[in-house]
Amino acid sequence: HKNVRLFITQCGLQSLQEAVYHAVPLLGIPFFSDQKYNGKKIQESGIGLVHHFKDLTKQSLQHAINEIINKTSFRENIEKLSALSKDEPETSLERLIWWTEYVIRNKGAKHLRSAAIDLHWYQYLLLDVSVFIFIIFSIIVIILHNFITFMSCSLMKIVKIKIKKY
Repeated sequence: HKNVRLFITQCGLQSLQEAVYHAVPLLGIPFFSDQKYNGKKIQESGIGLVHHFKDLTKQSLQHAINEIINKTSFRENIEKLSALSKDEPETSLERLIWWTEYVIRNKGAKHLRSAAIDLHWYQYLLLDVSVFIFIIFSIIVIILHNFITFMSCSLMKIVKIKIKKY
């Protein structure tokens, strides 16, 4: 809605995209994963503030909200970013129409098909790679086992010889 002045978010990527599209400053409260990185980008680009959940208090939340709403730089930065993201030579609908017509013109556009479509089932499931890795791993284990067995037998012989001498 055009009257939204602030978006409080967990810093998920789709939330950021929506906020940028609609030019709404952000207050990010990241929890895990990419959210912390996205929160860092929010602050670096000056489109909002980030507050960590463990440090969140009523006063700190109120202060952050007031700062974002009252400081015009957040709104200005998000509006610039929004304009940049919308600066395209065509609308999404025009692009959809063009690609639909392209596929029709090129009789299904077979040249754009993924090569994965032509893989055998065992290649698709990476069974050939898994078997190869398993064989290599097995060979390494067998070699290590034989080496350890050989070394322990050799040590046992040396120890027995030394014991017999004394």
